[in-house]
Amino acid sequence: SAVRDVSGVVERIVEYAVAEMNPHTLRRIITLVSNFKHEQQLPESIDAFCDRIAAKVSDSTIIQSLGERLKFWNSDSEEILSYFTAVGPPVVNPLLIVLHNVEGDKLHRKICDVLIKTSGEDITDVIEKLDIDNSEVAYDAVYIANQIGMKKMTPKIKELLFYPDVQVKEEMLKLVARVDDPSAVDLLLGAMTDENKQIRVHAMEAAAKKEDPRVLERITEVAFSKELSERAADEQELIFKVLGKIGDAGTVEELKKFVEKKSIPYFGKGRENKFLAILALENIMSPASLNLLKKLANDSNDQVKTRAGLSYDSLYKAMKEERAKRSLWES
Repeated sequence: SAVRDVSGVVERIVEYAVAEMNPHTLRRIITLVSNFKHEQQLPESIDAFCDRIAAKVSDSTIIQSLGERLKFWNSDSEEILSYFTAVGPPVVNPLLIVLHNVEGDKLHRKICDVLIKTSGEDITDVIEKLDIDNSEVAYDAVYIANQIGMKKMTPKIKELLFYPDVQVKEEMLKLVARVDDPSAVDLLLGAMTDENKQIRVHAMEAAAKKEDPRVLERITEVAFSKELSERAADEQELIFKVLGKIGDAGTVEELKKFVEKKSIPYFGKGRENKFLAILALENIMSPASLNLLKKLANDSNDQVKTRAGLSYDSLYKAMKEERAKRSLWES
């Protein structure tokens, strides 16, 4: 009959496509079959025929063979990954094997994107299967967690904030900064002691946005102890800027003592202390902060005097504008 003739032609085309193993052709067949099945109610025999066709072009041997062709990003990579996406969940485990054996950031990211699309709700289980002893795969784990908007970090993911590779830690900081996880602040406070300055700085900036009193306590501890002298000049400046952004009345009192330090070696020269203090004071919107800046604007050192004067004017203006806004809202 006509139906058998058409079925025979289709099967021969499929057999040729399977033998040729062209990912573009195989993907098109999967897409056509899928669309055909969903566009209409098919007789049981035709539906079963479609399933057989789909099974042939998504056979595990084809998936494995095409996966072995993925070594680094080239002209075939995109077509192969598009084919894997079309196949769906059956490619997940084979792709995990592939991911551990490919090179190049682009290919790693593209494979991760396919894993996200094909794993669905099982993506967290996929992350747990990744071998994080491999630094590229460890980065993949955090990349996936960020891409799916992971809200609660698994123990395996948390460990990666203290991974030896800086890129992995940087990607982890993005995740920890974003999640509303009870352990996030503890992790960031831990990262603030990292041996890498970039990680310490980014961890401090992320922690400052968490509005947790422990963060102010820790930054205050660093700012007014010997630990400050162990940090480079640019990091010291950032510490005081952040301190000003999250500081309170108690911070101003500590800053008053700080600018008067002269004899304790680890605080450095008085002028340097005053410049650091100004960086914090200009961000603390309080009368006490204004008063201390006004005092520093009369310092015997011309540089301190000039810098404090500018900061006083800027803070005074900001506080005046803030009062005007509050009055407007209250009226």
